[in-house]
Formats: sequence, C-alpha cells, structure tokens
Amino acid sequence: STLIDQLFAGSHQNQGADGGEYRENRLGFVGRFSYDYQSKYFVESTYRYDGSSRFAPGKEWGLFPSISLGWRLSEESFFEPLKNTVSELKLRASVGTAGYDGTSAYQWLSGFNYNLFWIAQDEAIPTIDNTALANLDLTWETNTTYDVGLDANFFNNELKFSFDYFFRKREDVIARATSSVPSTLGVQLADENLYEFSNEGFEFSLDYRKRVNDKLNVSALLNFSKSREKAVFIDETLQEDPFMRENLTITGGFTNLRRGYISDGLFQTQEEIDQWAIQDGNGNSSIQLGDVRYIDLNGDNIIDVRDQKVFGDGDKPAINFSLNLGVEYRNFALSVLMTGAAGYDIYLDGEAQSPLRNGFNGYDYQTDYWTPENSGATFPRITDGGFNDNNYKYSDFWMRNGKHLRFKNINLSYTLPKFKNSGFDEMRVFVTGYNLFVIKDYDEDFDPQNTSSVGWYYPQTKSISFGINVSL
Repeated sequence: STLIDQLFAGSHQNQGADGGEYRENRLGFVGRFSYDYQSKYFVESTYRYDGSSRFAPGKEWGLFPSISLGWRLSEESFFEPLKNTVSELKLRASVGTAGYDGTSAYQWLSGFNYNLFWIAQDEAIPTIDNTALANLDLTWETNTTYDVGLDANFFNNELKFSFDYFFRKREDVIARATSSVPSTLGVQLADENLYEFSNEGFEFSLDYRKRVNDKLNVSALLNFSKSREKAVFIDETLQEDPFMRENLTITGGFTNLRRGYISDGLFQTQEEIDQWAIQDGNGNSSIQLGDVRYIDLNGDNIIDVRDQKVFGDGDKPAINFSLNLGVEYRNFALSVLMTGAAGYDIYLDGEAQSPLRNGFNGYDYQTDYWTPENSGATFPRITDGGFNDNNYKYSDFWMRNGKHLRFKNINLSYTLPKFKNSGFDEMRVFVTGYNLFVIKDYDEDFDPQNTSSVGWYYPQTKSISFGINVSL
C-alpha cells in the first residue's frame, strides 16, 4: 500500500521472496567375505567403496577395507588337557578403515559474494569478494583401527574373560589452518586434510556366574576401559619463547588438556604480597590478603602468559568402568549396578567460582571464603560484584579431580510362593533405587559427569520406587 511508507509497518505477506537449491550425492558399494574352517579358523573381510559429491572430481571416491582373523585354540587337539580349567580360548586380530566426508559441499570451487556499494569520487561502485579459497585436493578423512584380543572361558564357563588392545589413527582430518595463517590474508581459508590424531588403549570384561547350590546364585560383571587421544599434528602457532613452546604446544601431547596458571594457595600476609612475583602488572598494588597466589614458573619475577602450562588430566575420562553384582537366595534377589570414571578433571567456572557475580546468589559451599578469621578457607576473599581479575584467571585452583563411583541402580525383590487357586502364576514385589548417591573426590555439589560448568543444569534424577509384578 502507498499509504504506509515503512515495509515493517504493513502486512507480513509478500514482504520479500527468497529461495535456494542445494544438492549433494553419496554412492557406496559394500562387500563382505567370511570363511570358517572347522570352527577353528576364521577370516572375515569387508570393504566400502564410497563416493561423495562434496569433493572435487578425481577426489570423490575412497576405498575403506577391513579384515579380521580368529583362531579358536580350544578346538585344537593339543589344548585338550587344559579344558578342565580353560573351557574355551580364542585369539583375535583385526584392522579396518572408515571414511568421513565432514566438510561443506563445493569446497573445490571458488565462489563470490556481492557486497554493499562503496562510494568513490561521488560514485557508488558495486564490489565482490571471494567466499573462500578453493581446495581441489580435499578428500576423505580416514580412521584406521588396529585391534588384538582374546576371549577365554574358565571352569565350565562359570568365568568369562574378554580383552582387547587397540590403536586408532585418524589421518587427513578436515580442518582449517586458522592458527598458522594470519587473518590479514583477507579471505576465508579452505578446508584441508590437515590434522592427525592417535588413540591407544585397552578394554576388558569379566563375567562370573555361579550356582552355588539349589538356594543360592551369585553373579558379577565388570567392564573396564582405558584410552587417551594424542594430537600427532594440529595447526597451531609455535611460541617463540622456549618455555612457552615446551609448556603450551599441543602437537605431540594428549588432547582436551587444560592450560593455565599454577596456583600456590592464598596470600596470608602483606609481606607475602610484597615479596611475591608481580602478578597484576602493577607491582601487586591491587593484590589483597585472601587473593590467589600463582607460581612464577620461568623465574622472571613476573606472572604472565609465559608462566602458563598444561595441568590436570583433561575433561575426557581416560578410564571408564562398571560393576554389576547380583545374588539370589531362595525367593530374594538383590542386584547392584555401579558405574564410574577416572583420569579427568572438573573445572568450576563463572558463578561456581564466586558468589554475587552478575547479581546471582552464591552456593552454600562458597561460605568458606577467606577472611582474617578464616585464613584456612577453601575459597579466596569475596569481592564486590563477584569479579576479580586476579582470582579468576584460568588456573588449577578451580580444578577438581573428576574420579567418582556412582551407585546407579539397586534393586531388591521378593518372589512370593505360589498359592493354590490364587489366579496368578507368580507375584514379585520389589523396591528400586536409581542414582542414589555418588562417591567423589571434591566437596562442591556438582555432578562429576558435567566437566565444566557454572552449575546451571538439571541434576540426574534420584528416585526410589516400589512395585509389584504379577504373572497370570
């Protein structure tokens, strides 16, 4: 309507029109070969031949094969004397590669954007620029896994054991060299097959089930795994300072590690502050009693970025485990499921560090803050508004060991004896506790499975339920 001179003030209908089209294609061929000789020797091989239109012509296709071998030693004649103890024994080995095309389509084409007009000599000049550099060599990222293992059963299959050692190698990982190439290049970088990672570890399980007598059955199932990922190569700016290069370089070290300052408690006297290395850039004039002390790692009497280093184990558990215990006696049955993890850290952040920040209230554990009367406090002095440039630097002061044991599920039940003319075959009454409690290594009331947080999350549900199951 000509009566309304502002588009947003009129009807929302027909204000504008837009459209787009996006195409991508994948095609794959899969094959499998399996051979079993006398249930003793096993060979299996698979392959994938995948194509993706995300890559340039000539780079679309990738071949991803795998092969596994097995030898059942317990079927050999020489193994016969051991069968009273080792019921079954099998050795395994495998190697396989998978592909990943995790990039945007048409990275191999150079596109252009139409920009706003620029004014030059009283004339409006339209401009264009590159959307990004093109990369004709971009191709599949690969993940190759090597595995050796064994399966063994003991004592007429009462005890079962399985073990695997593995080594994974991720190569040609798709990324951009945003650290080593300065932004002054003036154009968005293209994706490259750039990074490389490796992951080494092992896992095993123990499964024990025994019928002790007509009245008693016991069982236990343990699962355990340990692995760590290393950055064989990532794009990063190498530090000129030798100390920083040694302590802050990511390539060659484990991934997901934290880097920051190393703390040394809280300042207790003014004499400590006066004699300490400068950590506020101004002669420690802003440092007060109850503030966090940091270690001068390179010995230059100044606490700055050159004193940062890797600390802790990172935010991903290196160890995961579970234990499921069960016992049945007469008509009673009890099962307990425990899960846990270790080899990683929790980091308190934001409002979890300081009360009163951003106008929020504090957590109850934050009442243990430093005062002259409470010099042995866990937390530094409280500051107005909850912010303090010194105390809340990224450091190991706010790191907590994440190792924990969670009682995930406990179930106790009783099966009633059959009654004549009762109308049912079986009746079972039970009580179940879910996520009842966690044994952890720190006092703050944060879930150890939330590795970095201000604490604003829904906790895992804790419940106790009663019930009856009836079979007619």
